[in-house]
Amino acid sequence: VKNLNVVGAQVDAITSSGAAVIAGSIFGSGDITDCSVSDAVVKGNHYVGGIAGYVYGNITNCFVTSSELTAIPDDTSGSYDNGDKVGGIAGYAPLDSDNYISGNTVSDVSIKGYRNLGGIVGTGSTLIKNNTVSDISITHDRSVISEAPSSGNESGIIVGNRSTQPYNPDNKNNEVLGTIMVDDPEVLSSLSWVGVKGLVSEVVLGAGEYKIPAAFKEKTLTITSSGKDTIIKVVPGGQGEAGGQL
Repeated sequence: VKNLNVVGAQVDAITSSGAAVIAGSIFGSGDITDCSVSDAVVKGNHYVGGIAGYVYGNITNCFVTSSELTAIPDDTSGSYDNGDKVGGIAGYAPLDSDNYISGNTVSDVSIKGYRNLGGIVGTGSTLIKNNTVSDISITHDRSVISEAPSSGNESGIIVGNRSTQPYNPDNKNNEVLGTIMVDDPEVLSSLSWVGVKGLVSEVVLGAGEYKIPAAFKEKTLTITSSGKDTIIKVVPGGQGEAGGQL
């Protein structure tokens, strides 16, 4: 798919294969290039993305702006599950040595779900590079399942969760700009392994206890609390996450 621009899409689906505007899923190394989505509202039970939901392929030079992406847990199996894997570009992009998500931009987008939320990819270990997120919000919804996930929220500004795979060492040059609103400490921690090039941003934190990861080294960062009793731990000259100096 190439050069497709979609404005005002409304998607509401319960599916096992993904909910998104351009493609619910990509299999067999398909490509989506130079497409844009704006003013969209996408709701699904999992694998929710602005461009594609479930991705075995490549997404390059696409834009998602002024949109709302939400995953809501379902009870199709007899008990509530899912509500996960929501990303500004792709919901789920598993490891594949030949595939990549590169050169995309997500701006002014609300990302909401139970767990596994990311500005570019909700869950993924594929190559993720040269992407930009700005002015997004990441919100964990406990209205359907009140308990926190046993493994944590596993969410991040670029990528939410890398599943059981190691991070791709070639992830690089992902950029964070504007105002980022987050409600959970885990959202910051993933910046250590997604190759952040630059961070010139205000991060608005919900209530909680946060560690400042090594990815913030020598970045311009303003932190504002949006909740009660937000605690930010910084050890001057000490080791940050992944061994970086703070």
